[in-house]
Amino acid sequence: MSDISYIATREGWLYLAVVLDLFSRKSDRGSQYTSEDFKRKTDQHEIILSMSSKGNSYDNAVVESFFHSLKTEHANFCKFKIKEEAVDSLFE
Repeated sequence: MSDISYIATREGWLYLAVVLDLFSRKSDRGSQYTSEDFKRKTDQHEIILSMSSKGNSYDNAVVESFFHSLKTEHANFCKFKIKEEAVDSLFE
């Protein structure tokens, strides 16, 4: 499963893309994941895309839950000055 969210820093937004490996699950239909560039890249790596119907948020509940936990248990308590600081903190 995959999705994109953002983390606030004083330098601007840090866009965070995650991919969670779940067998036979589906991702949302965000423009980043329906673009031709993304499709070419997944084809290169023999990744099969599976998308649910438009507006069906339940299929992506696992990733949404992950982002909720990440933000409410960590990121919302931090005042990141620069994007690099946020990246280091989130990956730690």
